[in-house]
Amino acid sequence: MKMKLLIVLFAALFCIVGVPSAVLAEECPDRTETTGGTNEKFLKEGVKLAEEALEHAKKGHANETKVSAKASLEALKCIVSSQAGSQLQGPKGKIRLGYIKAGKGEMDKAVELLEAGVAGLKKVKLL
Repeated sequence: MKMKLLIVLFAALFCIVGVPSAVLAEECPDRTETTGGTNEKFLKEGVKLAEEALEHAKKGHANETKVSAKASLEALKCIVSSQAGSQLQGPKGKIRLGYIKAGKGEMDKAVELLEAGVAGLKKVKLL
């Protein structure tokens, strides 16, 4: 009985810890190390894509806004830094909300949120 419980706990732990990191490695193929240069690359890409989303939102293009905002969030997900993680939470939340508002057709609100998200991303300092 104890052995069966141990096996189940081990399998559950692998699902919680092992699978997400394996998925993340596939989504971020360029990341072999957690160097500042790699993080900086993903931050620049995330900012660029968020700015694209903002420009699309200002023009009223909801689908293009959603595509660029989602790509920005994917790039930012690849940043590995405990220090930057807390700095990224606010801006990423604004971009995510801008994505949702664009999906609902509320482009004025999407512009407002994306502007706040881009401004926040530009303030992030990576070590």
